[in-house]
Amino acid sequence: DLSETGENARNPRILTNGTSIYAIWARQDNGIDVAQFRKSTDNGNTFSQVYNLSPTGFSVNNPRIVTSNDAKYIYVSWYTFDGMFTDVHVVISNDYGDVFTAPYVLNKYGEDCKDTDITTDSNGKNTYVVWVRSNGYNDILQLGKSNDYGVTWTKEGMDLSIPGEDAKNPRVMTNKTGKEIYVTWTRSDGTKDVIQAVSSNDYGVTFSSPET
Repeated sequence: DLSETGENARNPRILTNGTSIYAIWARQDNGIDVAQFRKSTDNGNTFSQVYNLSPTGFSVNNPRIVTSNDAKYIYVSWYTFDGMFTDVHVVISNDYGDVFTAPYVLNKYGEDCKDTDITTDSNGKNTYVVWVRSNGYNDILQLGKSNDYGVTWTKEGMDLSIPGEDAKNPRVMTNKTGKEIYVTWTRSDGTKDVIQAVSSNDYGVTFSSPET
């Protein structure tokens, strides 16, 4: 058992590099979903104590985890309700999960965000998070990034989808260097849902136009 007795756990994710194993999930505490984490460094024979990753009083949704190939750098993202809006958070560990940072907010305040996904390169240097945010009329796909092992992040998301079209279900992947990025999502063309994609070959500085 990884989650604690007497608590409802949901949305688990797990990663391994063959030796280290990292698991996250959301567990309910008086109606609030808390992002939790445990690790094993001995092939799953034993696991650490449970760590709370999300701030007290904030309910998290859609927790996702990625790591560098050596499992040293760990990134966990989610979206959470702050009492007025939903924000995208990411927390980072650069010491194999011994300590995590406080959450970084990736979106511009006042925009309702949801549907997060995250990827990093083989070294954990270039990390990319995507989400969907509302502009009051449509749901727009955005991307936030760090190119320095999670030390600094973009202050607000870059729009990737076209205004006037509703985007949902985003996914993001990068190659081993982090230079090439690929993002897909679903959007309605008025009669049906279609899949769109964009790509970048300059570490997320610029992206191609959406292609159906």
